[in-house]
Amino acid sequence: MELALLQSRAELDLVAPAIRTLAADTVQMHDTTGLPDYFLPRVSDTRRPRVVVCYEQGALVGVVYTEELLFAGRPTGWVFGGDRMGRGLVLAAPEREAEVIATACEHLLANGVHAL
Repeated sequence: MELALLQSRAELDLVAPAIRTLAADTVQMHDTTGLPDYFLPRVSDTRRPRVVVCYEQGALVGVVYTEELLFAGRPTGWVFGGDRMGRGLVLAAPEREAEVIATACEHLLANGVHAL
């Protein structure tokens, strides 16, 4: 699995079309919690996006949405996932959710995150 860490709204906007396609293929259309349109408005000014996108052979297979807490505008390494209601953390085919989450967490921990 190839991974990329997106750390800004602009980076997430660039892959949003592929994320929408993955969502259309894996979840019911009325569930919007796996879309950037759902995630981004919930990221406050005291946090920044830390979104892991997972690819296999160039195809997007998963997205894990987290946000990093900032202190005085500086990154803390503390990352939170989900939308405080239990959804909005992962977008992947149901049979791949655990794999995508585990792989994304390892990637976050290897890239400056020390608390999940």
